[in-house]
Amino acid sequence: MTSAAVIVAALLAGYVASRLRGPRHREWFIGPLPGEVPTYDHRAPTLSSRTARTELQAFYDRLVQMHRHEYNLFNARLGAFLVVTTLLLNGYANAKTPSLRLTTCTAGLGLSLLVLYLLSRTGGAIQWYTLALFRLEEALYPEDLRPYLTRRGQKSKPPPVSFFLGVVVPLAAVLFWSALLIVTSSHPLLIGDPP
Repeated sequence: MTSAAVIVAALLAGYVASRLRGPRHREWFIGPLPGEVPTYDHRAPTLSSRTARTELQAFYDRLVQMHRHEYNLFNARLGAFLVVTTLLLNGYANAKTPSLRLTTCTAGLGLSLLVLYLLSRTGGAIQWYTLALFRLEEALYPEDLRPYLTRRGQKSKPPPVSFFLGVVVPLAAVLFWSALLIVTSSHPLLIGDPP
């Protein structure tokens, strides 16, 4: 069981290190590439650029809807994960046999790993949409009419909340279930019913 714990710890450490390092300096998720977001210059509109602006505005509106949809998915998945984790903890606390406790720990660990993967991908999609909307706002609107940029500000780039909720919370659950699995498997008498 110790070798399995070492393998799980090594995999988690590698995953966290790759997420923190990231493909770009100080970016927590991958943003849109320069060619993925159309451009428009709001300072010099012409007749053809007004048509382009209308199309770009429609594209912006679709991105806002998709951004909200990803947030709803993220929140629903996180809420379901927290509820199921609570139920698994309750099942662990009320289990009568060590084998049932081991099964509960294994299920909790598997669920936490799955949710870590899902929420980190959903958080990455949210960040992609946010950065794409930043670029579109710069192209479509004057500086004082940019809701995404004015809300977020340009002072510093801390990690987004979706990083903490989508990576740190499930990772903490993975570490918790791993520790509980190790303790449960190595000390079955500590968790058994008193004589």
